[in-house]
Amino acid sequence: MEGRKSKKTWLGILSVTLAVLLLICGVTACASQGEVGETSSRAASSGTVEPVSSAAGSGSSRVEPVSEVSQPSETSQVSETSQVSEVSQPAQPVQVTGITLTTYAVTLDLGQSQMPIVTMTPADAADKGEIWTSSDPSVATVDSLGRITGVAAGSCTVTVTSTSNPAVSAAVAVTVNNRVSTGVYSNGNPYYLVVNKSTNTVTVYQADSTGEYCIPVKSMICSCGNGTPSGTYTTSDQYRWRYLVGDVYGQYATRITRHILFRSVPYTRQSEDSLQYEEYNKLGTTASHGCIRLTVADSLWIYQNCPSGTKVTLTNSPSMGDPLGRPAAQTISADSPNRGWDPTDPAEGNPWRA
Repeated sequence: MEGRKSKKTWLGILSVTLAVLLLICGVTACASQGEVGETSSRAASSGTVEPVSSAAGSGSSRVEPVSEVSQPSETSQVSETSQVSEVSQPAQPVQVTGITLTTYAVTLDLGQSQMPIVTMTPADAADKGEIWTSSDPSVATVDSLGRITGVAAGSCTVTVTSTSNPAVSAAVAVTVNNRVSTGVYSNGNPYYLVVNKSTNTVTVYQADSTGEYCIPVKSMICSCGNGTPSGTYTTSDQYRWRYLVGDVYGQYATRITRHILFRSVPYTRQSEDSLQYEEYNKLGTTASHGCIRLTVADSLWIYQNCPSGTKVTLTNSPSMGDPLGRPAAQTISADSPNRGWDPTDPAEGNPWRA
């Protein structure tokens, strides 16, 4: 009986033990399932999936963390490429394709200027810069603005070219007449003389068919003085030799007004070989007491060709300028044995002419 009891007791204990063990296993399994569920929930909320690994042969589970860095998808790469390709390129500047002028032929007097107006097309061209050139600047010059000025009688071509497109240009045919408008008309004498005191130059004009003294025929270098007046006068008396201020003499003198004369450079006596060569070398500068000093050749020309009543204008800035330019006089060296003679004097015995 006691053996049976003992056996039953052990069976009871064993049953209780097994029940306890089963209970413990159930609790552990529930705990594991809870961890898995929590991990799945976290993955769902973050948009990532974290795999769960189980240890083989054990009653526990372990969650392995996974990196959350995600690689760009092919769709995002294509989108970025499309955005780059859609960036607009800078537009090319619009070039000049044509030039038109208000005139393609210009006729000028000496010293006269004219400026054609330029239009470049298209209107929205980015660079409308102009380059102006003259085929013969000795006939007509042109400045950077397109102002064409007559210099000497003749013809030439003035061209304007686009700076941005040198293949585009336009040309102006230029004719320059040997004429300068002075506004002074003939009084029956052949010439009219203008003395430019600022440049010490004399220009001789002849009348055209209209009677205006407008054709320049001769230019002379001279020396005016601070006492040279301004105004328009008519010549009067003439003198082969004329006594002058400073106890000197002048050849071929022609009176302009009062004591103001056209005449040669001074001589120490009435002799062609007594020239004051130092004063001769001052021709082209302001050097006289008021008279218009000239070479002997030029004072003789006026003496012979400009009779009494010839009109003379003395001015600092003639509107017509010096249309024939400004000639130069020969310089006489102090060491020259001929220094007492004017090199232009036609007198017999002049050593410069030998």
